[in-house]
Formats: sequence, structure tokens, C-alpha cells
Amino acid sequence: MSAVAVAPEPVEVAPAPPPPQENVVLPALRSDLLITQQLYEGRTYYVIKDPVSLQYFRLTAEDYYLATLFDGRRSFGQIRDLYVGHFPHVRLEYSQEDLNERVQRFANDLALLQFLQIQGQRLKARYEAARLNKAKKGTFYNAVNKLF
Repeated sequence: MSAVAVAPEPVEVAPAPPPPQENVVLPALRSDLLITQQLYEGRTYYVIKDPVSLQYFRLTAEDYYLATLFDGRRSFGQIRDLYVGHFPHVRLEYSQEDLNERVQRFANDLALLQFLQIQGQRLKARYEAARLNKAKKGTFYNAVNKLF
């Protein structure tokens, strides 16, 4: 019995498919947010005031630029590519998957802070649905509701 080494056949590796959110258009920032630029210890920060919740949030210049890319017309991939184009050092700090996760996490943070217009639209839709539901119940319900 002789041992023969067999060279493995080369396997073609297909490029990784783009992430599923690549072409998803992300919602715009709310237009009522008040943004001011501040210098603190030699660094530029942007303070965002939410006039609805009366809360303040501070962003670095890098995060502020990323937030300004949310205009309701750009897709996830376009936002990521513009961000990397403006701050090329992030390509060195993050792998492609980590960069996608960073942008996605930032979008989620904006949504949790209710800085995106979609939240306002959802709240308005919920209010309209409740108003219509109340109107459907009729005048008897409304009269009884006012008495008690």
C-alpha cells in the first residue's frame, strides 16, 4: 500500500452577498430638532435638543455627520459609503461587517431616541386610528363616557 498525496481542487469563493438592508431607504431626521455646534476641550460636538421631550443629546462630529446622512432618500448602502468616504479611517478600524453593524446600530439608536420622522408618522397614525375608533362607537358611547 502506497500513500499518494492528492492536491485539493481549487474552490472558487463567491463574493459575499450584500447585506439584506443594503438597498433599504432609511427615514429622515425630524426637521424640528434643534442642533447647535459646541467646542469642548478642543473637540467639536453637536448638541441636539428634542423640542418634544425637552432633552439634550451630544454627538461627536463623526456621529453628527452620520446623522445628517439620514435624509429619507438615501439607502443604507449609500449612507455607509458616504460615511466611509468622509471618514476613511473607519475603514481601518472596522471590518465590512462591523461597519455595517455600526451604521445599523446608529440608525437603531436614532430610532430609539425618536429622532427619525417615521416615529412621528407612526404616532400620528396611531392617534388617527384611536380617534376614528372612538367616532365609530357612536353618540351613545360618547354620551355615557362623558357622564362617567
